[in-house]
Amino acid sequence: MGTDMPTSTAAFDTKESTGSADSFDCFRKIWDPEFSMQRWPPEDRPFVEFARSVDAEGSDVDIFLREDQGPVPSHEAEDIAAFCHGRSLYKAPHGHRGAWLDDRETASGACREYPYRLSAVQLYARLKRQRFGLDGLPDADRRLIYISDLDPYYVLALIATVGYHQVESLRSAVWKHLALQSSLGVKLPSRGYLIFELEFHVPYFALRSTSLWHDHPHRNGEEKRGRLSRTWTDISFLNVSEEKGERAPRNSIQEAQISVVICGSSSQQWIAYAFVDNIWEAEDRPEDDASLCGDHGFCEDPLINNGSTDANRPLCDAREYFLAIVESRVRQVLKEWRYLVQTIERTIASKFNDRSFPSTKEKRGGTEAVMNWIICTIKLLRKLNDRLTETILVWDTFSAAEGDISYFSDLCSTYPDPTRGHVRRSLIATKSSFEELKALNRRLGLRINFDNNCLALDSNETAESTDLNMVITSIALALAYFGSTSHSLRLERNPKNVIGVIIGMIISVRLLAFLRTRLKRRGFSKHTLEYYRDGGTSKEQQQLSSVPNRRKA
Repeated sequence: MGTDMPTSTAAFDTKESTGSADSFDCFRKIWDPEFSMQRWPPEDRPFVEFARSVDAEGSDVDIFLREDQGPVPSHEAEDIAAFCHGRSLYKAPHGHRGAWLDDRETASGACREYPYRLSAVQLYARLKRQRFGLDGLPDADRRLIYISDLDPYYVLALIATVGYHQVESLRSAVWKHLALQSSLGVKLPSRGYLIFELEFHVPYFALRSTSLWHDHPHRNGEEKRGRLSRTWTDISFLNVSEEKGERAPRNSIQEAQISVVICGSSSQQWIAYAFVDNIWEAEDRPEDDASLCGDHGFCEDPLINNGSTDANRPLCDAREYFLAIVESRVRQVLKEWRYLVQTIERTIASKFNDRSFPSTKEKRGGTEAVMNWIICTIKLLRKLNDRLTETILVWDTFSAAEGDISYFSDLCSTYPDPTRGHVRRSLIATKSSFEELKALNRRLGLRINFDNNCLALDSNETAESTDLNMVITSIALALAYFGSTSHSLRLERNPKNVIGVIIGMIISVRLLAFLRTRLKRRGFSKHTLEYYRDGGTSKEQQQLSSVPNRRKA
């Protein structure tokens, strides 16, 4: 391997220097020239159907997952099986149409005519057809499958129609989407039939009004069809400011995921799977096919989803299309993170600037409320910081000198314009988005440090105030003791006895304070154990997250 290749896309204009250590050339990541040739998949038949023809038994899900089973248990197989348990395509609801399918022939650009939105049964019926050599229909060299709010029925439709060489890619894509995994890279097999897999998985948090889910007109339908469980986290403790005369909406953050996987046998013959969470947009989703396609034949590509990419003017090269998706979707995730971080920052700033907010100087009785508020805020910020750090790490690994970005280097050097220019601009835009995500991550880190310092300062002030109060209280009790006219008092009123009584009072007051603290800690420990036993979700948050668990039958 040559000298360090900077993450800047300008590095793609120059050839890598092999240096003196030629042995490192075997670790170079280069796009196999074989993918530049026309390579139709050797088997244009669903894997499950083929497996049954050779005496495979069990449900479609069992056969689909059996390929990955071995002596070591697999959470991937368990999670997918649990998600689909008790579901059948025969019982799939016909009303929900959340899938989009585009089958096109590379040479002619002709496409198969489908409705813009498909139900699980409709998707299954169309995927069941042959991709190649079907009379009266163009070949499906380039197949795009987009599913909004993945549910078990769509997974069953994909499982029943996936080809043998896409089984592993689909299995990985479904599980990573279910499990909120982060990934960005390229996979190539070391043995067997040569195929490629380009994967992009990015989890994030979306700040929305809780009413968008609780008051959703299709909520009961979503629960019945076994929609994927995502957790809502109530952040009403932040008390987001409200306008005069209006009740502020109760805000929550919801887990969300964007998953895109492209796999194929050549740069011109491939399949793209895209799973996107957007339940909060379902209420505004148009059901009329024509409303999603504008005048003059413009039809938006939902995988890229940037408002300007026409599905009728397709990008046929798999890697170019993949980078266009990554650019657009990272920009979307950046907008979500920017809105979330800025909202929290403004809320915290207004909270500390609010004169009614209790402090140790203004209102000693409010100290505990302040500390609890800061602790809850720190927990929230750490949760956000961890997720954002994981996302940034995925990009840093991908764009490193020996990262998978090397598989795209020839697009910026040997490919003709305009492809070369498009790819370069996509990479630069994606890099810029991640730089802003890093800036947001640093702001979260600074906010956590600041709140930790505030908590420590508040605790120190409280401790100092408590010590002073103990001394004053002890002296007052001692003076009251010796000032009493009761005949039952037997101590003489001299300095020695006064000092002794004061010391005794201080010890007694400290002992009472210690016992009170221990009792409070016991209650806190019990609450903490319940919190972690419930998976880090409070009872109120569990009520907010009322979507059925995917492990339920």
